This record gives sequence, C-alpha cells and structure tokens, in this order.
Amino acid sequence: MKIENGVLKGYNGTPSGTLVIPADVTEIAPYAFSGCTSLTAVDFSSCTRLTKIGGGAFFECTGITGTVVFPANLETIGGSAFYSCSNVDGFDFSQCKRLTSIGSWAFTKCTKIKAVDLPASLETIKGDAFEGCTELKKLTVQTGGSLVAEKDIIYNRDKTKIFCSAPKIESIDFPPDIKEIEEAAFKSCTNLKALNLPDSVESLGFQAFSGCTGITGRVRLPKNLTTIGVSAFYSCNKITGFDFSQSINLAEIHNLAFANCTQIETVNLPASLKTIVGDAFSGCTKLETITVDSANTSLKVQDNIIYDKKQPGRLLCSARRIRSVNFPANLTEIAIGAFSGCTRLAEADLSSCTDLKIIGTDAFSGCEGLLQLKLPANLKTIDGFAFNGCRGIEGSVVLPEKLETIGMLAFNGCSRVDEFDFSKCTALTAIGSSAFSYCKSGAAFKVKKGSAIKAMLIASGVAENQIEEIE
Repeated sequence: MKIENGVLKGYNGTPSGTLVIPADVTEIAPYAFSGCTSLTAVDFSSCTRLTKIGGGAFFECTGITGTVVFPANLETIGGSAFYSCSNVDGFDFSQCKRLTSIGSWAFTKCTKIKAVDLPASLETIKGDAFEGCTELKKLTVQTGGSLVAEKDIIYNRDKTKIFCSAPKIESIDFPPDIKEIEEAAFKSCTNLKALNLPDSVESLGFQAFSGCTGITGRVRLPKNLTTIGVSAFYSCNKITGFDFSQSINLAEIHNLAFANCTQIETVNLPASLKTIVGDAFSGCTKLETITVDSANTSLKVQDNIIYDKKQPGRLLCSARRIRSVNFPANLTEIAIGAFSGCTRLAEADLSSCTDLKIIGTDAFSGCEGLLQLKLPANLKTIDGFAFNGCRGIEGSVVLPEKLETIGMLAFNGCSRVDEFDFSKCTALTAIGSSAFSYCKSGAAFKVKKGSAIKAMLIASGVAENQIEEIE
C-alpha cells in the first residue's frame, strides 16, 4: 500500500480480495481505490485512527460484497466515496461515534442496500447521498443527535428542515413547521405519486424534487415560499401544472427550476416575483402561455415573453412553444437561457435591435428549428453556448463590427451554416474554446487579411484550411 503521513493513497499494483486498512492510517485519499473491481471486501476493523474516507475512495468497486462496517473514530465520508458499489449488501454505522458528515453521492447506486441506520453523531448529510439506491426503503438515525428520522425522512431536530429521504419513499407527511427542503432531499424519488406542500415551506433547494417522475397532477406552491432553487422540479414530467395563486411571497425562480416538465401548458406567475432565470422552463415543450400578475412591479409579459420592468431592455424568459418574436427596438440584453429549447422558433432577426449588447449563455441553445440568424451591428458579447445545437441555421452568419467576445461552444453544432463572416469585426478580442465545434466540415470562416482573428479561430479549434483571408 502507498501510505504517506498516515494518508492511504492507493496500492502498488492491482489490489484484490479483502483490503485490510492498516491501524496507522488516518485518511483514505480521494479516488485511492477507484475502479478496483477485484476487491471483494474492505476491512476497517484495525482502524483506530481513521477519520476520513475521501471522495471517490472506493468509486465503482463493484466487486465488494457483504456489509461494510465503519470504524469508531471515522468523522467524514466524502462525496462518491462508495459510488456504484453495487454488490454491497449494507453499510454498518453502529460503531461510529464521531461521524459528522456524509457527502453528495456517497452511496449512490449501491443498489442492494435495503436499510440504513445512521449514527447520532451525524450533523450533515447531502440529500443525494443515497440517490439510485433503488432498494433502500428504511432510513433511520439513532436518537440523541442533531438529526432525527421519521418515516424514512431525515430532518433537523426541530423538524424545520428536510435533508434526505429513502429513494423508495411513496408519500410525505410534512411536519407543521417545515420551512426548508434542502438540496436533493427527494431527488429521484420516483415512487412519489403526489406532492402537497404546506404553506409553512419557505424554500425549495437545488434539485429538491428533481427526477420525481411519478408525481402527477397539479402542484400547488405554498403561501410562504420565497425561493425555488436550481432544478427544483427538473424532469418532473408527469406534473401537469404549477399553481402559483397562493404564492404571495415568491421572489426568486432559479435556473432550470421547472426544466423538462413536459406536461405543463400554462404558467401564471405571481405579483411578488422579482427574478426568474431564462432557462427555468427549458424543455417544457408544451408550455404555450406565460403570464405575470398585473400588480408585479419587477416583471412584465408581452407575447408570452417576460421582460424586466426595471431594466426594460432585458429579455428574461419565454414560453417554449413560441414560434416567432417581434424583438423590441430598445432590447439591450437577451438573458441566460431566454429561448433555450424553443424548438419551434424559426427566425431570430435582431438586426434592428441597435441597443442590443449581450446575448447570454444558452440564450438560444437547442433552438433546432431556427433557420435564420441576423445579428445587430452594436452587439458586443455572445456568451457560451448561446446558439449551441442550433442545427437548422443556414447560409451565412455575419458577425458584427463591434463584437468583442464569443464564448465557449457558442455555435457548437450549428451544422448547416455555410459561412461565418468576420470581415466586419474590428473589436473582437476573444473566442472561447470549441466555439464552432461540430459545425459543417466545409464551413468557411472569412476574416480580413492580417487580422488577429485568424489565430483566435485556430486556437478555438477551427481548422486553418477553413479560414479564408480577404482584402
């Protein structure tokens, strides 16, 4: 074994059979035994000093069988530590007196475990620690600590926060004072059929209900809710609608919050809402109508497109079945993901938007039906992934004179464009990595002779023989 200053960093050669961790080891380094499929067991029985199992330490050690018994002084189990150890039958925490932290995906895809009893010493556990543990029905915590378990859900002691749940959970009886549903708390709980959120809930964390593909019908969002986190309802593809009518305190909707909720057709956002990220409804392929309460002082809607009232030139978000857009003359910015996944959008004629300076990240990503693109003269920034996957754009794309930056993968997969014309560009200083990857193999890139743009294109991945220098 390779041990340095008490840290077990791996093995000289390929370990097989039972791995006995020596008594003097204090830490197992990240990914120390990742992919060691010849290991059949891990023996911690001699470990009196081991405090940390690093992230990915036994990642995909699919040969390990039986029960893994953790030692008394262990304090931390890192993210993905036992990821996809799919033949382990169980994890025994009964000796653990100091374990305080379990990281993301620590036991993900350990598909044979059926019950877990966590120690009283545990203080934090990531919601996705047991994601993909498809047989895990029973999740408990020993009494006397800062966490409690009830009906296979882990809470803080006063039951105002939910941290984690057993993947096979079928229903949720929320405590009366619950306020926060933490990161990935119910992620991929596919056996959930209904969701009745109490009005006490104030925040839904990152991926809180992501991948809960069994939830059906409409979901009423609670009165005290203020924040819907990133990917909170990602791919909840049987939910038919979200009712915001009681959400009088909702202020923020974050990235991909409802992305790929493919059954929703109409969204009516509340007066309280202050910010929404453009890709919140990305992939909602049936979403025809978006409205905002007329009393809202921050946002307004025109033709199923949301604009910033306080910065009228900012276009924020759109309904995903939108077919055409009359871009306003005062447009200054198309925000992150504003039209991402709008597969029916056929044209983006921005040529008359003389104040437009920024096309944000993922702004038109996945707009496969987009056939024509006309950019305005004063545009300065095309952010990363802005036109990623717009494989329908044809003909020539003329890059404007005042353009300064093109982000990574900005035109990735624009496979029908015949020509990218840089001949008017005088201010371009940066082209991101793979900005034009997977474009048409015979596409031409026109630049002024002697321009530094040629070198930038080559550095970004464009073949030199595709670049045409003109006078």
